[in-house]
Amino acid sequence: MIEVVGLRDRDTFSLGFTRTDTIKLQLGDQCLIKTQSGVTLATVVTSPRLVDERYLADNEPELLRKATADDLQKLNELVDKEQQARATCKSKIQKHRLQMKLIRVRCCFDQHKIIFYFVSDGRVDFRELVRDLAHEFKCRIEMRQVGVRDEARMLGGIGCCGKILCCSGHLRAFDPVSIRMAKEQGLTLIPSKISGVCGRLLCCLKYEYDSYMEVHRRVPRQGRKVMTPKGPGKIKQISVPKEEIRVELADGEEIVLPIPSLTYGADGTPCIGLQELPSDADDDIDGADALDEEVIPRKQRRGDANVDQRKLGDERIPPANADSRLPDELQALDEDERA
Repeated sequence: MIEVVGLRDRDTFSLGFTRTDTIKLQLGDQCLIKTQSGVTLATVVTSPRLVDERYLADNEPELLRKATADDLQKLNELVDKEQQARATCKSKIQKHRLQMKLIRVRCCFDQHKIIFYFVSDGRVDFRELVRDLAHEFKCRIEMRQVGVRDEARMLGGIGCCGKILCCSGHLRAFDPVSIRMAKEQGLTLIPSKISGVCGRLLCCLKYEYDSYMEVHRRVPRQGRKVMTPKGPGKIKQISVPKEEIRVELADGEEIVLPIPSLTYGADGTPCIGLQELPSDADDDIDGADALDEEVIPRKQRRGDANVDQRKLGDERIPPANADSRLPDELQALDEDERA
């Protein structure tokens, strides 16, 4: 077991954990670290903790030392230099008529390299731009093209939930997100409703997707006929957050049942698991008799001998096709996410 702390650099990127060794750090301390991009100043965002060494990443940042007052003063000088480099780079971009948008400029703490982050729709020939910048600042120049999600992460902002963007807050990597996740959670498939400030699908669609899929594997889908303790009915609504199912009975009465995995319902009585009825079952099937008699599919009643008899609940009717054609706007949005 080794002691580690969580770090975040001044670009608000989460750098993960690094071992402290002989350097004692506390929450809120600032320190110098060495990453693949060079030496930078980082802030400790978690208290020291003990973890197994095998859980640490291979490219973890190397902790150099705790930041001093001189280091903080030097940081202010770097910020001024970055603003100057940003203005110079913008003017050079206009001079060379390059189709690129400058997002952020960062100077390494040892000032041996300046990194320029930009977004562009395609490839950009910035060789002349690099020569001009290297001649201007007398150091190594590095141009990095980033995507729209990285742009949102660098610039930051407030999401539709009213909180800081997940990408600029706690997310360390972007997980794949698809339209299917929104459909499985019953969300309105309107691009403006399920897209973030970056124009891509919301990262938070991934958070509860596994929970919804687990529930959908255990209970019938909405609109299916099921057998309840009060007789046959049809599922009107499935609320995964509340862990309950709303069922409409044959007489029009609606009842709310807990999801079958629960041992007890809301009233404290044992929960009887729902049993799905075939889609061609009669609505007036008596609940007590339906569990014992065999239900013959329509194809067999018509004389199709190739269809075997099945007992109620032995097979689950496959759900409706989830890959139905999407509107062109959503189709393009989903293709962008996969790309």
